[in-house]
Amino acid sequence: MSLASSTVPLRRAVIAALTTVTGQPSAIPAASLFREAVPAPAAQRAVTLRQGPTAWVTVRDHSADGDRIMLEMSTVRAERVTVEVLCEYYAGSEQFSSEHSTALVRLEEDRQRVMRALLYPEALRYDPDGDDTGLDGGSLRYDGYRSVGPILGVAGKSRVLSVIHTFPATLELANIQ
Repeated sequence: MSLASSTVPLRRAVIAALTTVTGQPSAIPAASLFREAVPAPAAQRAVTLRQGPTAWVTVRDHSADGDRIMLEMSTVRAERVTVEVLCEYYAGSEQFSSEHSTALVRLEEDRQRVMRALLYPEALRYDPDGDDTGLDGGSLRYDGYRSVGPILGVAGKSRVLSVIHTFPATLELANIQ
């Protein structure tokens, strides 16, 4: 298999690890899988999240920061990236604090599941199509998460709790000739 030339296979591999039963020893159990998020207004997200938490994956490339290591006369380059996983949860309404507490418990359990699914050696080596992601088995690290919620939804009644998990990594990618 040839090396990836972009971060697209890595993003696909992360989405698959969070949203599908992968068969990996570190896989997220079917009952705890995320749904792939689609951009939507806060009010609509609160309604959608009642069906379960969602995940949105981005891969930030740091090459603009001067962090691309390209060897002259080489067909390979090393690139520093950060995988960001935005997880969103329905955090209940203003009237029911137990829903918010339930969301916080799920968030903590999911933090552990996400870490296990993404940090397990070789778990993200290939995307669902079998394409190499450029990620060496041990190069992804967990850098923590930050909360960006709760966000008020419909008439200030529904809440969405959002957290962003960050995973810095170095990829080995093919240079485009």
